[in-house]
Amino acid sequence: MANLSGWLLASDIDGTALIEEIGVPPQNIEAVRRFIGEGGRFTFATGRSRESAYRVSRDFAVNAPMVVLNGSCVMDPQSGEFLIEHPMPPEIREATGEVLERMDRDHAVMLVTADKYWGVSRSAFGQRLCQRVLQTPICGIYDVKETIYKVLVISETPQEAPAMRQKLGEWYERDFTVVQSGETCVELLPKGVSKGSTLLEAAALIGVDRERIAAIGDNENDLEMLRVAALSAAPGSADEFVRRRVQKVLCPCMDGALAQLIEYLEEQTKE
Repeated sequence: MANLSGWLLASDIDGTALIEEIGVPPQNIEAVRRFIGEGGRFTFATGRSRESAYRVSRDFAVNAPMVVLNGSCVMDPQSGEFLIEHPMPPEIREATGEVLERMDRDHAVMLVTADKYWGVSRSAFGQRLCQRVLQTPICGIYDVKETIYKVLVISETPQEAPAMRQKLGEWYERDFTVVQSGETCVELLPKGVSKGSTLLEAAALIGVDRERIAAIGDNENDLEMLRVAALSAAPGSADEFVRRRVQKVLCPCMDGALAQLIEYLEEQTKE
């Protein structure tokens, strides 16, 4: 039997543990529950908001602090309360105004708080995406009174995303972390914040050393998490630049990549 006591396994959610439009590979849930039964601590590190991440965590019986909002917060998996917070600085509203002036015509721009996405776009595409597809409220930048944890910018097509990522990086990487989180999504986060930096904070809360952290992810926003892990992995369906930077490339997401990583860990820790 494997002895996974002292190990922390962190998984991205979308494109790694599941695909929202398709579902969850049942072998992933079974493997996670087995991993926990063998003494391991399992968590998610996700760009999702608190409520969305909490909903998924219940199916997986998460038993370690969760990294949400792409590293802006650490959340208790039982209560949903934030244990660590890295909010955006006050000048984020002014910066968002600049983003709107520069990009609003062809993009959707949202301010993200703990549980809600606030559409601040004035363009037809931005308002249509926010209201009809994402069903988020449309408001002014200064109407959002809750704590802001990140800014989300969405291009109309995947083909436009690389140029959007490059421009946002050129304009804002001096003051914020800029990271692509999906095929049409780029985010501004607090400077120095990433899934990786916050995963280390979450691990410290439960006394897990970096040498006992395993991580799996599929996109650019997972790279820092994969870099700090002692064991890094990616689904075979991950972006190529992610697959090139991990120790193990597994089967595609929906074939149970997360379960395959757990099987590898079990094999390595058999007594």
